[in-house]
Amino acid sequence: MSIMGNMLMHMFGRPQGILGRLGGIIMTRTNEDCGVWVTELLEVEPNDTVLEVGFGPGVIVQRLSKLASRGHVAGIDPSREMVEQARARNATAIRNGCVDLRRGSVDGLPFDDNSFEKVLAINSMQVWPDAKLKETALSVKYSTLQQIETLARNYDAALAAAFKIPMIPNRLPNSAIPIGDIKKNTDIGYDGLYKGDAAGAQRAFTAAREGLDEQRAGHQDDPNFYNNEALIDAGMNNCEAAIQAARKAVALVPTDPNYLLTLAQVYAHCRNADQAVSIVDKLLEDPVGGTTISSAVLRLDPIWDPIRNNRRFHKLSEDKQP
Repeated sequence: MSIMGNMLMHMFGRPQGILGRLGGIIMTRTNEDCGVWVTELLEVEPNDTVLEVGFGPGVIVQRLSKLASRGHVAGIDPSREMVEQARARNATAIRNGCVDLRRGSVDGLPFDDNSFEKVLAINSMQVWPDAKLKETALSVKYSTLQQIETLARNYDAALAAAFKIPMIPNRLPNSAIPIGDIKKNTDIGYDGLYKGDAAGAQRAFTAAREGLDEQRAGHQDDPNFYNNEALIDAGMNNCEAAIQAARKAVALVPTDPNYLLTLAQVYAHCRNADQAVSIVDKLLEDPVGGTTISSAVLRLDPIWDPIRNNRRFHKLSEDKQP
């Protein structure tokens, strides 16, 4: 690593010493706007339990503890300097038992499984130690980075992150663990479409389709199969088949909002604004945990672009302002 790279790592990547303390001061000023944006996307509620991985100087933790006023906020950070700054900044909340900040790393979280409803990481995933992360964690890391870049419409960066996602064949993605080659190639396909690379997108969708077809025999009654099929068919402009598959997933598990969300996305991609908006309206009116629908995501996600000029959709996407 160069001298400058080493200095930047000590200031921002894994802050240490005087440079780390200086980096903490800078991050306090620069991360606040990003933190507001991320917490808006998470739609943190008063009773939520939230984990921040790489909390830095603790500015976002401070905001989270106010939003989750009756819940609990925890965090880990590998930097001793950042832990000290964050604990000082959140001293009252820590004394009241509302906040728990620990020194640690993402490859060894000191918390029980299923302890948190919402998790965030701001400007830290890029320094997670790949060599220590298992295949699943690596997939989550780079797929999340891809999603962030997609929402920011940086499609070259999104594709670069996607190509770092490990190959995991013979796996049917689901909403709980959305990883595997089918998901990877589907997401690459959509980023290709958004970028304007139709040929590259079709190659990715074709690869996703081939992987999905290998799973067909054992998943005839699995809504996750039809959920993935719907997104692939929509990307390949097979709208009638996509809508049929999405409806089948919803019919198999009508109470799961994730399948309804996919149906709405398929309608939107196929420019059926009325059907898409009706579903989105229902999901926003009666939110259920586990789905990623929110007014903020509606504004950012390019999958909604085909119906973005629809008046009803515009109203839904602007209902909640930061």
